[in-house]
Amino acid sequence: MEQDAVIENLQEALRAQNEYNLQKQEYHRQQQEYFAKYTADQQAWIASVLQQQHGHGNTLPPWQPPPPLPPPPPPPPMLPEFFPPRPPAAEGSGVNVRDI
Repeated sequence: MEQDAVIENLQEALRAQNEYNLQKQEYHRQQQEYFAKYTADQQAWIASVLQQQHGHGNTLPPWQPPPPLPPPPPPPPMLPEFFPPRPPAAEGSGVNVRDI
């Protein structure tokens, strides 16, 4: 019976960890996408600056700040206890706190 509870807790811990890992992967994908777009926008702006410096006008194109970063991933899951809590020892049962 206690073994079933331990197995159930381990399965729940694995499920929570897998869910967290998937959320972290999605966050990293969004970050890569963000920086790829930001780099492309920056390169396009630099190209337009260089083009204007070569006789196509003297005004700089407006610089647009980068969009906000994607939200950070959620904190890691609170993993369940691996073992069900023991019932408190009865008074005078001979179990000492130092023995545990």
